[in-house]
Amino acid sequence: MPRMKDIVIYGASGFGMEVAWLIEEINLATPQWNIVGFVDDDEAKWGRTLYGYPVLGGREALQRIPADTAVTITIADTEVRRSIADALAYRAPEYPVLIHPSVIRSRAVTIGQGAIICAGSILTVEITIGEHVHINPGCTIGHQTTLEDYVTVYPGAHVAGNVKVGSCASLGTGCQVLQGLEIGSHSFLGAGSVAIRDIPPGVIAAGCPATIKKRRYEGTL
Repeated sequence: MPRMKDIVIYGASGFGMEVAWLIEEINLATPQWNIVGFVDDDEAKWGRTLYGYPVLGGREALQRIPADTAVTITIADTEVRRSIADALAYRAPEYPVLIHPSVIRSRAVTIGQGAIICAGSILTVEITIGEHVHINPGCTIGHQTTLEDYVTVYPGAHVAGNVKVGSCASLGTGCQVLQGLEIGSHSFLGAGSVAIRDIPPGVIAAGCPATIKKRRYEGTL
């Protein structure tokens, strides 16, 4: 049996535990990964055990483990996730693509490094998934859709065909994005919302139909 590769989960959180479970499910199908533990920048979590794995410390803990250890970033906040990847650029870690065995996808799906695709999701054809994208359980992504880098798709969201979701945008739990729309970078579409027209960059939109509520980050419009 080939040696299983070590992996660290960056983010001792609820989603971090879900990703640990996802990795265990991958291993049940094909043994690949040895989970070394979690890393988190919150000192209050250091030394604890989460879902049976130790919280090794903060970012500096990565200096104490072999350089070839893979890393998966499980922070839901898109901007924080991007900042962590930027901070680790000097180390150039391996960021594996983690896909739950139950995911259904065609051969015409391109997926960037560090992406995580959770159980029960369906990705159809001619789809591009950027780097460090999170697709939570039970999502559907339609044909010819692009999710740019650092997008988060929360559980049960449904994206129709020919949609573009800009970098660092978030699609809330149970939301829907209709055919041919563009969700601007850094925007957040609220839980249960239905986007029937384009959403500009840097805003929070919610409702049915979704309307702009406020800026998401100062300076992004």
